[in-house]
Amino acid sequence: MILEKLEVGAYAANCYIIGDESSKEGLIIDPGAEANRISRKVKDLGLKIKYIALTHGHMDHVGALKEIKEITHARIAIHADDAAGLQATTNR
Repeated sequence: MILEKLEVGAYAANCYIIGDESSKEGLIIDPGAEANRISRKVKDLGLKIKYIALTHGHMDHVGALKEIKEITHARIAIHADDAAGLQATTNR
């Protein structure tokens, strides 16, 4: 298992990158900011991101979502109670 923690943005929010060493498939949790830094780390780890999971819809957890989605083409997972707010936040 690959597990990397990055502190991103002005609030130093935790962003996690999790991957399988064999398949090289991965997941990003809470890409709050610094999309370029996150994507560089993913590239360094050699991962293909399949999902972006969001613990909730606050900006310090979703700030880089749009860019990360564009880079990875990964599916987004978020609780239904936060989904409507997420659409407004990311202009999707």
